[in-house]
Amino acid sequence: AFFAETITDWGGESRRCCTATMLQMGWLVVAAAAARGPHPRNKFQGTYDLRALVAASPLLGPYIVSAAASKSKRQTLDFANPEAVRALNRALLALDYGVTADLPPGVLCPPVPGRADYVHFVADIL
Repeated sequence: AFFAETITDWGGESRRCCTATMLQMGWLVVAAAAARGPHPRNKFQGTYDLRALVAASPLLGPYIVSAAASKSKRQTLDFANPEAVRALNRALLALDYGVTADLPPGVLCPPVPGRADYVHFVADIL
C-alpha cells in the first residue's frame, strides 16, 4: 500500500500525494536540481584541494598535471585518463568521508561529487 504524504516543493507549495508519486517527483527534482549545480550541502564545491587529496591518497599524485603543462595554467588532473578519475574518486572518499575504497580497473566508477548530490537531493525530498 502507498501512503498519502504532504510534501512541500522548492517553491513552497504544499500538496498531498502518494508515495509512488513522491518517488517519481523525487527523481525529477534530483535531475532538475543537478542541472543547477552542486547541492549546497555537497562538500565538493568549486575546485579540488589537490595537495590535500594527494596527502590522503598518494596514488593520485602521478595523475596531477602541473600548472605549466595545463591549458588553464592551473594545476589540474588528467580527466581524460580513466585511471586518474578512479584515483581522484578514491582520494575524495578517503579525504572527505574517511572511506578506503578499492576501485578496481574495468569496473564502473561513478563520480563521488555527483553521487553526493543525489544523496543530498533525495534527503531533501524525504
